[in-house]
Amino acid sequence: MSATPDQDLQLDADFREFRIWDGDVVLYDSQSGNTHRLLHPAGLIIDALSRAERLSPLALYETCSSAHALDRGAFEQTLTLLIDLGVLAPS
Repeated sequence: MSATPDQDLQLDADFREFRIWDGDVVLYDSQSGNTHRLLHPAGLIIDALSRAERLSPLALYETCSSAHALDRGAFEQTLTLLIDLGVLAPS
């Protein structure tokens, strides 16, 4: 993962437009015009960060898993993917 456990993450400003349903999310990159459809738990992560603005990876996992059954491995893979896509950035 590109972020350290104590480093807060936030949504990149270019990905502020999104739609979430059942933990899935469709993101629109306003710079490139590309759309990304990501499956559960990506929508949970985006939703939690849109409400809190920034969270550490551990706090983000705890927030997401408090309301939904969440596999830690799937969460970490999705978090890494969101960072690699540039959707999430260290703050």
